[in-house]
Amino acid sequence: MKKKPVIGITMGDFNGIGPEVIAKSLLDNKIISQSIPVIIGNELVFKDIFNKLNIKKNINLLLPPIYKNILENSINIYSIIKLKNKDIKRGFSTEKGDIAAFQSLKEAITLCLKGEIDAIVTGPLSKSSLNRRGHFFQGQTEFIAKESGCEKYLMLMVSKQMKVGLVTTHHPLSDIPSLISEKLIVEKCEILYNSLRDDFNISNPLIGVCALNPHAGDNKLFGDEEEKIIKPAVKFLQKKGINIEGPFSSDSLFFKYRTSKFSAFLAMYHDQGLIPFKLISFNKGVNYSAGLPLVRTSPDHGVGYDIATKMIADETSMKEAIKLAIKIVKRRSH
Repeated sequence: MKKKPVIGITMGDFNGIGPEVIAKSLLDNKIISQSIPVIIGNELVFKDIFNKLNIKKNINLLLPPIYKNILENSINIYSIIKLKNKDIKRGFSTEKGDIAAFQSLKEAITLCLKGEIDAIVTGPLSKSSLNRRGHFFQGQTEFIAKESGCEKYLMLMVSKQMKVGLVTTHHPLSDIPSLISEKLIVEKCEILYNSLRDDFNISNPLIGVCALNPHAGDNKLFGDEEEKIIKPAVKFLQKKGINIEGPFSSDSLFFKYRTSKFSAFLAMYHDQGLIPFKLISFNKGVNYSAGLPLVRTSPDHGVGYDIATKMIADETSMKEAIKLAIKIVKRRSH
């Protein structure tokens, strides 16, 4: 029998909705039958969540090295963080919640690089809270890339309806024109093309590239980045044999997604790509870190402090993140 992929799931900020959506996701028989999930975080947090959700599952506590005592069809928890009941303050950002989220992420990366888990699915955490407490933290994608020694990677949003890659990610909008370059667009597009082919099994993917300016600059009337930067990048990639078209005005490009011939879109900045993606795929989409030496996915939502005490969080995006990680691990193993 072929070994099931071991999927490490970080709990994120335990005061948010991460533990809740993880617990609900592990009730999905498809996930349990096709993988061995391992929660990386704290057992007390999940015992409390299971109790609140009336989930009755066997918990298997793991000790290092975890591969020696992982059990199938059980809730495997690698409890690396010491907490007391009083530390759990759902709905509030706390230092212990932030530190625990960071530690579980760091441990998951270590386990994946050592080969003890096959993929990482990251629970949501608060970037602003971590930075406020003195940890420079641009994002989980960027941190994983740094820890794994990877300089070239791509934030790729994935759903059944569309795939959107981003040239730039978490930057002020005012900085975007100076950050975009022909070299960067080529780099991101090559990662996107390779991921579509290798991770998503699309034999000859076609990529649609967004313009930066309104109406694609309208012959330099509203900016010249299309003529000076984006078009030369597209032409260079076409000469290399990559199937790519653009730049197109993003309002019309995304509007045609239902009948689009494109396998994926490449947006110039965060909200240009994320607004249409979430409008169509919110709570169903997945953030996939393409180009990394390891497989990492995450749900497309944040920490959700405002509903963390209500037990009403929608787990669909977390389930899709786990399922996508399973699929990519299996494809890469062939």
